[in-house]
Amino acid sequence: MRIRLQQEGGLAYFPGLSRPVEVDTRELPPEVGERLEEIVHGCGLLENPVRQPPPRGADYQKYTLLIESDDQQSVVELYDPVTDENLQALLELLRNAG
Repeated sequence: MRIRLQQEGGLAYFPGLSRPVEVDTRELPPEVGERLEEIVHGCGLLENPVRQPPPRGADYQKYTLLIESDDQQSVVELYDPVTDENLQALLELLRNAG
């Protein structure tokens, strides 16, 4: 499974300095790769992509995930604050893996 995380927005966002995090779960340590895949499948992100509406106001951070697995592809859009514990764990694992 390949996952790409792009972060945008927020108070200290500089587009030129923002680089996406791209991971292939097969290239990560097994416990990390397996946990990422477990969260993606557990949340049903490939079958039911999440498109959270943007919050009212400015300076919210946006997370766009592109998830590719075999013949499936999904785009997930989240905004701070991300309240789902599994999605929080997914974002944290991706930040640390990248």
